[in-house]
Amino acid sequence: MILKISPSCRKLKIMKRILIGVFLIVLSLSELVAQENSLLWEISKKRYKTSYLFGTIHSSDSRVFSFGETVLPALYKCKAYAGEIIMQPEDVLAILPYLFEKDKTKQCKNVLNEEEYALVSAAFSEKLGKEMLFMLPSMSPYLASIMIGIPNEYTEENPYFLDMYLQEQADSLHKKLISLESIENQYSYINSIEIEKQKNHLLKIVNNMDSHIDDIEELLAIYLKGDLKGIEALLSSGEDEDPIMTPKFMIERNETQVKGIIAAMLEQSTFIGVGAAHLPGENGLLRLLEENGFTIRPIFY
Repeated sequence: MILKISPSCRKLKIMKRILIGVFLIVLSLSELVAQENSLLWEISKKRYKTSYLFGTIHSSDSRVFSFGETVLPALYKCKAYAGEIIMQPEDVLAILPYLFEKDKTKQCKNVLNEEEYALVSAAFSEKLGKEMLFMLPSMSPYLASIMIGIPNEYTEENPYFLDMYLQEQADSLHKKLISLESIENQYSYINSIEIEKQKNHLLKIVNNMDSHIDDIEELLAIYLKGDLKGIEALLSSGEDEDPIMTPKFMIERNETQVKGIIAAMLEQSTFIGVGAAHLPGENGLLRLLEENGFTIRPIFY
């Protein structure tokens, strides 16, 4: 007997992947910054298992997948895969509570006026479909901006981002999956953004969708070239462009991630896939790993 998947079941599966993808976007918002002309690094130290650190990007563009597949040999060598937060489609129920704002004064239906809400609602429906519109009233403006800003290529035909794809590859090979961060900790950063800043950011995204799409394409082009200094220059505006991008947001997350990386490498060889913004800078993972006595070597492919 051949089992057929109904359109409603297919939509449910895609919705689950969208929710997981949205949450992963939130956790790596400014992921495209680096200090060297390589996204893949070998990490080694005596008594630790040689591992690999790769700067990912939240995109399902076919060009990114062709680019990302060049790092698969490094993944295959490792016994574990570590990501910012490991998510599976069945984890959608664990995500849902974080997608709805408990404080009613911070919900879109109460933060936006009637005209603003209609504008945001139309953009939300167009991007994600009317079946997802039930989420908007109780969402925070910031999370709504993330969902509306999902790249257009993230569709039913290709419901993966690169980092999700790498995780799926590791899972299919029965490699150990390791979360470097927690949902609770990440949500605390989102919840700390002033509500007025959240609202302004949401309306900026909605009112400037064309330029937002152009910005994504420009970042993607630079990422594919491996022009990491160019990416760093584009995103130097930081908090001016995105209210979550404070120094504290990146520094504290990097410190948490490096602890998880070191612990994982003590146990087994590990492929680490995190947003590329975590690699560079005085407080980036590359510098932190060096300070902990690890040798890091760029791999060009």
